[in-house]
Amino acid sequence: MRKRLEVHTHTENTFCWIKDNYKRIVKSSERLAMPCISEKLFIDALKILINLDKDWVKPGLGNSLYIRPFIFADEPSIN
Repeated sequence: MRKRLEVHTHTENTFCWIKDNYKRIVKSSERLAMPCISEKLFIDALKILINLDKDWVKPGLGNSLYIRPFIFADEPSIN
């Protein structure tokens, strides 16, 4: 499962984008009977990634960092 996430350089709502994306991943994980990661782990990991990749995005209106968080299962079946 993968979800789309854009972190915009020109808004104050970056954290809201991350929280909304986390809620979608949890919903999809539950529907697919996959374990959910904690919200803290998800947000902390994205903050680290955003900090590492922020120089790839030019500051200003209309520029964003496009991230595709994903979760995968490696077990052959649901137990």
